[in-house]
Amino acid sequence: MAQVNPQYIETIPARIAGIPCLIGVESYTHAPSFRGSPWKCDSADDYWGWTEAEWEVLDQRGRPAPWLQRKISQKDEDAISEMIDHHFAEERRQDRYEREIDRAMDASERELDRAMDLYEARFGL
Repeated sequence: MAQVNPQYIETIPARIAGIPCLIGVESYTHAPSFRGSPWKCDSADDYWGWTEAEWEVLDQRGRPAPWLQRKISQKDEDAISEMIDHHFAEERRQDRYEREIDRAMDASERELDRAMDLYEARFGL
């Protein structure tokens, strides 16, 4: 596995001009679209939502690769932005899923505790 600089919050495998590389994501911010009337929203950007990411092209060993960064076409840049968005969207989905599982487990434990209390009260244990 490549030794990657800790300044990156995530590294994502990619290809630029057919050359395998890594994308070192330095920062990522996502603001979901506004849920409400457009008249109550501060700006059009906030209404539609926005995403901002800062990233750097790395070689497969995790070192900055400016020579490869110079080869990026608009198509590559769009694909990289989409990969970053997809990666972090998947992470958000996974976090929500884990929170839901935790909530369900907590509820099940509370129900089991309640049932045990009723059982103990009924049979005097």
